[in-house]
Amino acid sequence: GYGMMKKIRHILLAMLLLVVVVLGYGWYQNQQRDEGNKTIEVTIQVDEEVIYTDSVQTDAARLGDLLAELKQQGELLLEVEESAYGRFITGMGKDQLYRQDTAAGRYWTYSSDNNATCVADGYCRGIDSLDIQDGDRFVFTLGQ
Repeated sequence: GYGMMKKIRHILLAMLLLVVVVLGYGWYQNQQRDEGNKTIEVTIQVDEEVIYTDSVQTDAARLGDLLAELKQQGELLLEVEESAYGRFITGMGKDQLYRQDTAAGRYWTYSSDNNATCVADGYCRGIDSLDIQDGDRFVFTLGQ
């Protein structure tokens, strides 16, 4: 049975090699994915009270996509309305949804002190036309 043992050893070696290749590829894919990963700081405040603040990982290209992603993951609550300028935020929150109150003139706005486009324009565009970069910080505020 020496030939048989040799055959088994070859099969085991081939299987081991396959495992190494598959694991290596998975690791490589992860490395690639991490490269596209951005860390975005998101803070939500209602009047002056901060109800949520966290650094989130994303591959989203635009702010609207990031928010939709966070909502999908159950990370935060979000309500948006479609408009000619893309989606705009009508409600946000962590454990409860804080909605805008048009009668009281309370709306959701957001700002960033380091997003290139917000800084260049002097204001932040709609969430669907705002590109986000690694390290961007956004503060969403409900108030007058």
